[in-house]
Amino acid sequence: MTKYSKTLKIKVVQDYLTSSLGYELIARKYGIKSNSLVVSWVQRYKAFGPKGLDVLSPEKTFDGSFKMNRKLQEQVSQSLRTIPEQAVIK
Repeated sequence: MTKYSKTLKIKVVQDYLTSSLGYELIARKYGIKSNSLVVSWVQRYKAFGPKGLDVLSPEKTFDGSFKMNRKLQEQVSQSLRTIPEQAVIK
């Protein structure tokens, strides 16, 4: 899930480039948690233009279900420990 749209990123960058406000004030103005995001967006915009602010994978969202629970992690770990024992030719 993308937190900031490309449209907002472009608006933020253009505001930064055309105003006397610094990164921190621009971030506050638009409710962006970290001014380092604004720095990154400005750098990417300068290097690649608006294409540099593309949302790379808007269809992907993660709900956490891809993470293994602790019990499953232990089972996998145990299985990996027994593989060398199973590979021994008798």
